Amino acid sequence: MDVLLVAGEGARDAVFDGTKRISIRSGHRNYKVGGRLILCCHILNWATMKTIKSVKWTTLADVTPIEYRDDGFSTWTDLRDGLRKFYPEITDNSPVTIIRWGEI
Repeated sequence: MDVLLVAGEGARDAVFDGTKRISIRSGHRNYKVGGRLILCCHILNWATMKTIKSVKWTTLADVTPIEYRDDGFSTWTDLRDGLRKFYPEITDNSPVTIIRWGEI
């Protein structure tokens, strides 16, 4: 079982209403398709469990419009700027992992 911290009320609401269906994280991470995933926030005190539907390793520059929209961003630039809040060293050529989840 893996855990992803998801920050902010907007992200929480998007997870629960289904408009946030993926998370894009810095680095190539070892998530397993079919595994259980706990999405949570220790600040707002919530959690939910999902099933990992797909895992994609790519670079930030190669994240598609469908992917950044499914993560809640309007543009690729918004995605990059959002990721830099958590990963200040990230560049366009940095490796990222895209984790897509579905219901259990």
